[in-house]
Amino acid sequence: MGTFNMAKTKRLVGLAFQVSIPVFLGLLVIIRLFFFQIVRISGNSMFPTLKSGQFVIAYSILCYADQVERNDIVLVQCPGSLKLIIKRVVGIPGDKITISQDGIFRNNELITSCNNSCQNNEIIVVPPGSYFLLGDNVSESIDSRTLGMFTEASIIGKVRCTH
Repeated sequence: MGTFNMAKTKRLVGLAFQVSIPVFLGLLVIIRLFFFQIVRISGNSMFPTLKSGQFVIAYSILCYADQVERNDIVLVQCPGSLKLIIKRVVGIPGDKITISQDGIFRNNELITSCNNSCQNNEIIVVPPGSYFLLGDNVSESIDSRTLGMFTEASIIGKVRCTH
């Protein structure tokens, strides 16, 4: 019968951990970049659809063959920042967005009232490769009215599942 070599066993276990931990972390990075990520909602800009503290799953835009469409809820990177925010797509390329005290209109149809949160009268045509995004809670949202258009490249994923 063979003898049990404790030192050799400890070395093998240590080596297994040294190899498996980087592989595991690498897989997590790949999953997050190419498939989905779990995001915790912070703030009330998407209330009542999404509540602060709620977790959502944002599936990578790379997983979808379909285009970003009106009313999709998307995870985007803020322009000039690493901050991620979640907003609703209300304008796609070619849409005419009108912002007035009466509300926000898309192609002359009312999307939402402003509840005194829209001060400027603006007419914007969404350019190719860009999207106009709003928070569902217009009075508490920092969105395309402040940040401008979001490019297709800034959209990280579509929020498909909420818990």
